[in-house]
Amino acid sequence: MSLARVSLLGQVEKAPETRFTNNQNVPVCNLSLLVPAAPGSKMAQPFSIKVICWRGLASAVAEQVQAGQSVWVEGRLQLNSYQTPEGVTKKSFEIEATQVSVIDGAMIPVIPSATGAPGQAAPQRQPAMASTAAAAPMAPASADLFDSADDIPF
Repeated sequence: MSLARVSLLGQVEKAPETRFTNNQNVPVCNLSLLVPAAPGSKMAQPFSIKVICWRGLASAVAEQVQAGQSVWVEGRLQLNSYQTPEGVTKKSFEIEATQVSVIDGAMIPVIPSATGAPGQAAPQRQPAMASTAAAAPMAPASADLFDSADDIPF
């Protein structure tokens, strides 16, 4: 089990690309996620990260996600090494997604089809957070929530 779990909110930069593995014809979908800089953070600019989806999730993402959409991605952070044609070793991060949700007013999970077979339609999507947001009002912010001696808010 990997402890390098991440959740990112970002915008899909271009249409997801789907391919199939040579051996077992397993669907694989790649997309590029543009993550904006958080307001007030030390990170001054947005960054782009590759997201990989496998099997049923790959087919569902290919059918339901489009360029320009805002998505919430949860998955495992991986570090890959590769060599350039010049022989220089480089490293890059990517996310192996376990869940992808489209943000369209409410968070709508991308649901794989029952079999995960390519070309099959996914079941109807249901808003995941629409009812909970209206049911529980947020408590007002309080200065007592943060210890001034500690800059980490939890």
